Amino acid sequence: MLSSLMAAPAAAQSWRVVGDMAGLSVDGRLTGLAVACSGGRAEITLSGFDTKLQGGERYTAGVTVDDTAYLFETRARDDPRGPGSILVGAISKQVATPFVEALRRGRRAEVATPAGHYRIPLSGSGKALGSILPACPAP
Repeated sequence: MLSSLMAAPAAAQSWRVVGDMAGLSVDGRLTGLAVACSGGRAEITLSGFDTKLQGGERYTAGVTVDDTAYLFETRARDDPRGPGSILVGAISKQVATPFVEALRRGRRAEVATPAGHYRIPLSGSGKALGSILPACPAP
C-alpha cells in the first residue's frame, strides 16, 4: 500500500472528510494519515502499510510537516481492510490545534512509523481539515 501512496495518479488522491475524520483519500478510501476531532478529543490514524505490528502494543510515530516534527504515542490495531496494521493515538490538547493548522497550511508531510516512512501530499488538506477544526480541542 505504501507504493500506492507514492505512485497513485494525482486524480486518485485527495483530502476529504468522512464523518468526524479528515484524511488523505486514495482511490476512495482514507489511508496514510487521518485526523478525527469530536467530543473535545482529537485522534490520529496512520495506515497504508502492509506490515503486521503486534496488536495493542504501543509505538511512537512521527509526522513532520514542512520542518516541524510531531511525535505521537499510538497503539497498533489490525487493519480491517487489509493484511497490515494501523496505528491510532490520541492527540493532546496542546498539540491538536497547532498540528491540524500545520497540516492545513503545510506543503509537505512525512510520516515515520515502525513499519517505515512515507510522504503525504497536503494539497487540499486545508479545506478538509478546516471542516473538523472547530471540533478539535483547544489548548
